[in-house]
Amino acid sequence: MSNNTTDIINVQLIPTLDTSAYGAGDTLFATTKLSGAPRAGIIRSITMIDKDDVASESATFYFLNSNVTFGTFNATPSISDTDAVSIVGVSGAVVASVDLGGCKIGTLAVTIPYEAQGNGLYVAATTATALTHTASGLVINFVIERWI
Repeated sequence: MSNNTTDIINVQLIPTLDTSAYGAGDTLFATTKLSGAPRAGIIRSITMIDKDDVASESATFYFLNSNVTFGTFNATPSISDTDAVSIVGVSGAVVASVDLGGCKIGTLAVTIPYEAQGNGLYVAATTATALTHTASGLVINFVIERWI
């Protein structure tokens, strides 16, 4: 029997968004460091809170083990072939469709193991729907399991 234990870490991200209308498939936000994420672990869930309550927000998250250019927000992703090898996992679509009155929320359970290089774990996202946000209209919570 193993004596390994785990530690659950919650990391919150409020990405900077473009305030112009997005098109489906656009980069929702550029590569952003997940401050507080352990250097290695397993991402277990992603919860997206749409404070703008604009629509059924749907986003796909790309996890990277280094800070490379994924793309600029509100444009088609433009990651190079060389930089794409930094992607350690991709989520399914996280859909914020549960209406709580002034906001919408959604959670997706995932199993994305990773080991970051250099300065930590990074994330970028694309949107599946055309929508408009305020600059800080999304709050994203990541649950990460770290072995201790």
